[in-house]
Amino acid sequence: MTDNPRDGVSEITEIADIAPLNSIAAFCKAWLWGTFAGGGLFLVLTVPLGIAFAIDGLLLTGLLFAAYPILISGAVTLAAMLVIGLPLTAALHRAARETVATYEKAGAVFGFLLPVLALPVFDAEPGFSLFFAIFGLFAGLFAAHRWGRWRVSLRREQVRKREAERPIEQPANPYHDMIY
Repeated sequence: MTDNPRDGVSEITEIADIAPLNSIAAFCKAWLWGTFAGGGLFLVLTVPLGIAFAIDGLLLTGLLFAAYPILISGAVTLAAMLVIGLPLTAALHRAARETVATYEKAGAVFGFLLPVLALPVFDAEPGFSLFFAIFGLFAGLFAAHRWGRWRVSLRREQVRKREAERPIEQPANPYHDMIY
């Protein structure tokens, strides 16, 4: 801690340098990208059937049926981002290895593995879990891409800010050095 009130209290520079709402907005954007990448294609099937249910008088059933892919994909994507993505972000930040490609690779791998490892617990057929693993791969890839782009831009902004705050070094004055 220093006497200068403008200095941050935290050792973690990001807490003092960025607004929390920017982080939350970036997280939500990444979550939405992953949600729609993982469940969006299924809407082609569920929305027409949901409309058919609604026309038959089952409005709530039709709405829920139409939204199931997004609800399921959103829940799984959010859980994966909280349980896997944020700890991975902390580890990559600490190791100074944050790149968009690193996030994309990790998101694709974990997005693929999550359904493959989780669905057999619910007695799902192996082909069934591999089918959903493809959509998990897309969800992880798209969410990680969006999150990685924001993290890399945040890093660049922090470096730029540090460069601007660094005092400009004056060139040595050879005449001054000869006299003194």
